[in-house]
Amino acid sequence: MLAALLRRFRWLLLAVGTCAFAFGVGYVTEDAALGMLMLLSGLPLALAVGAYWRLMQGLGPRQPYAGPYAHLIGQSGVVIDHVAAGVWVRLAEEEWPARLPPFAPRPPVGASVQVETVADDILIVRPIAPPA
Repeated sequence: MLAALLRRFRWLLLAVGTCAFAFGVGYVTEDAALGMLMLLSGLPLALAVGAYWRLMQGLGPRQPYAGPYAHLIGQSGVVIDHVAAGVWVRLAEEEWPARLPPFAPRPPVGASVQVETVADDILIVRPIAPPA
């Protein structure tokens, strides 16, 4: 929840951070003019970067290139083992190393997962919620 909140307001956090940095520079150097210069030059830059981030959010996520494994995207599999770097998944008759997206819950062995994409011969999978 905190990660989603930070993602949503990152442009505001960037602007506040820029103001705090400018205030810190003015305080440390005891030069109010330098602090104001940092604030007046940094704040528009921070807001421009924030506007760019908001614009890019509207374009939607980009699908990474999956290469020769593109046919695996969207397929369902079963978790067969847990390892430190992720999980092993069985798709049809093959076993594949896989990892989960950031902040995704680790599914138990035997749980169903769906392939979102393939990166460097490693499947990126998301757990499929069991039907209620």
